[in-house]
Amino acid sequence: MSNLTKKIKIVHIVTTLGTGGMENGIINLCNRHNREMFDVTVCCLKFAGAMAKRLRDDVKMVCLNLSEGKPVFDPMKMKRYFRQSMPDIVHTHGLAGGSYVGIAAARLARVPVIINGEHGSFFLKPHQVILQRILAIMCNLTLSVSESLKKRIVQNLCIAPDKIKVIPNGVDTDIFTGNYDCSYIREELLKKYGVLVDDGSFVIGCTGSLKPEKNQMMLLKALMEIKNRKSDNKICVIFIGDGTDHAKLSRFVTDNGLENNVAFLGNRDDVPQLLSAMDIFISTSISRHEGMSNVILEAFSSSLPVIATRSVGTSELVIDGKVGFLIEQNDVLGLADRIDLLSSNLELRKTMGANAHNIVKNKYSIIRMVLDYEKLYFDILKGRKI
Repeated sequence: MSNLTKKIKIVHIVTTLGTGGMENGIINLCNRHNREMFDVTVCCLKFAGAMAKRLRDDVKMVCLNLSEGKPVFDPMKMKRYFRQSMPDIVHTHGLAGGSYVGIAAARLARVPVIINGEHGSFFLKPHQVILQRILAIMCNLTLSVSESLKKRIVQNLCIAPDKIKVIPNGVDTDIFTGNYDCSYIREELLKKYGVLVDDGSFVIGCTGSLKPEKNQMMLLKALMEIKNRKSDNKICVIFIGDGTDHAKLSRFVTDNGLENNVAFLGNRDDVPQLLSAMDIFISTSISRHEGMSNVILEAFSSSLPVIATRSVGTSELVIDGKVGFLIEQNDVLGLADRIDLLSSNLELRKTMGANAHNIVKNKYSIIRMVLDYEKLYFDILKGRKI
């Protein structure tokens, strides 16, 4: 990646930088690009969003404030922005992330390279599938965050496999160490949420938006099952994130007497520290909504065993029996059994946590991810075979 006469100008397109795994990945990438080689901009179609504050000061931020409703004319508005900024590469992030507007506008503005990244979710109504196929044809390349997701893209959108490249997500192992002092978290849990955590407690963590696709109700039902088996257990669950299911989940906790076992912490900026307070991590996402989970990678990096439902990229990450366990969707009893097993076996937790950390260090580092993207950008702009 040398012999550059000028910096490569990249514009990432996203609807907004709200709280989410895709948005987290975009921010991690933009913050770590080689500043001698790349000029990086994030263009939000609407407003900045809660996670925008995490962007480094030298990442340009543009908000177009496009109105709600059918975005038929939005590409024309974005075309004017591209004509002014003259990017070398436009990188969109899925139909829900604004790929329709970004790809169409980039074509109209004759941007040299257009790349679309898919992160896990598809729109499968017939007209939506057709639109996504057309958008893929308009791009130089489609990206996937896992091999399993690539297969789903081929199956659902009928995009040729050789037009799809896999670049897995990465995590910063220097930040997600699992070695932070978490005494302040225990104090907060007791004073603010009435949840007592001491050296004899078993803490389960679950990070993600509280919404139907994440299916956190499955975890609460498993917790209820464990409590029914042994009422004096000291298991507690901390949820990090917020969303439309918060009221429903909170109501279940209250109705079933789990107030002393569950805390909803909302959106937080101290996730690495919170992971240090956990004994295991659980992901209950429904199968079609996880391309490759950043939060599982963060848990692995923090040396936590993971119990996860079988979903697209998760099945690649969670090697059953080695770094945790895979379970079927809505298998509440199976989830409860595995929680029971890990809560009573410290040595197994340590072994699985160490295995998980090594996998992240060797295969899913943030450095590897950024270098893969930078090489891709350089090669495709120079017309090299990808």
